[in-house]
Amino acid sequence: MLDDILEESWTYQEIVKKGLEKGKQLERQQRIQEQHETVMNLVRMRFPGLVSFAVPRVEAIKDADALHILINQLFAVQTEEEAKQAIIAARAEA
Repeated sequence: MLDDILEESWTYQEIVKKGLEKGKQLERQQRIQEQHETVMNLVRMRFPGLVSFAVPRVEAIKDADALHILINQLFAVQTEEEAKQAIIAARAEA
């Protein structure tokens, strides 16, 4: 019964809400970090000459959707110049 009263309180609900929001934020940050690693792995494997160019630009992208699009583009491009342009465009869109 005491648990029910506590769970219905405004304070308890706010604490739970903030905890859930913080969890979502941490999950989002982890997803973005994983995408940064994926992009950089693709660059290292396919376009090693672009690594120093890509690192600061890719790390500056904080939008998960922009990173997802960039990953797909890096699979599709054929040349280092195309990869460079994809990285520049992704940063501009983020």
